[in-house]
Amino acid sequence: MLAFCFLIYDSIYAEDLWARFFEGVDPSLYRVYVHYKYNTPLRHFEHCKLANCVETHPWSLSLVLAQNRLLDAAVTHPSTTHCIFLSQACVPLKTFAQVQAVLAPGLSYFNRCPDVQCFPRCDQVPLPRDAIKKASQWCVLARDHASLLVNNDEYLPWFDYPGIPPDEHAYITYLHWRGLTAELVETPNLAAGATTFTNWADMDYPYVTPTGLKHYTWISPEEIAYLRASASLFGRKFLPECLPCF
Repeated sequence: MLAFCFLIYDSIYAEDLWARFFEGVDPSLYRVYVHYKYNTPLRHFEHCKLANCVETHPWSLSLVLAQNRLLDAAVTHPSTTHCIFLSQACVPLKTFAQVQAVLAPGLSYFNRCPDVQCFPRCDQVPLPRDAIKKASQWCVLARDHASLLVNNDEYLPWFDYPGIPPDEHAYITYLHWRGLTAELVETPNLAAGATTFTNWADMDYPYVTPTGLKHYTWISPEEIAYLRASASLFGRKFLPECLPCF
């Protein structure tokens, strides 16, 4: 069973699209979990909200604690095989069956950044420099790895200081530190090709944005076709204005 773990502010922009994504899928094959910052009613997934959410703040350990709440809820279900992190600006790029076929038992998926990006921001982390890793927050965790992260808290203080986004370092560093690298599928800082597509200016991508992170308000049919043909399962950041393109 796949656990779709949404970390949102107040809404899921593509909520109707996600409802269609799950349409006709055997309910025993998935669960949806929603951690919210502001409790605004959802159209399709109101019943999927967590009962207790963490007050979150950018670039703080609260984001990892919120993710852990989602993981804790997901692994409580005995059939959960993978936990998939999604934001409120995510869209599905593949069908449910295609997503299910890609995710291998026991493996977690990270879009890993070059180690040089860990410093100097991680200079205060109490680990050897070669043990510190960075990856996109929007990863996919195998059940055993999710349980390990929920049931251990020794890694949380490592990244709990100003000037560092713990959500980019905590999970991948801890799994490496525990010697689980053989169970991790790591894409090398890809745009299309990572499990979750994101268009950053420094990435090798035919439609790369010139600056920063692209927030899509429109996307061409050609780019959508390119993404659907890529290895990416999901995409972000797609704003409400862009959703009619899908």
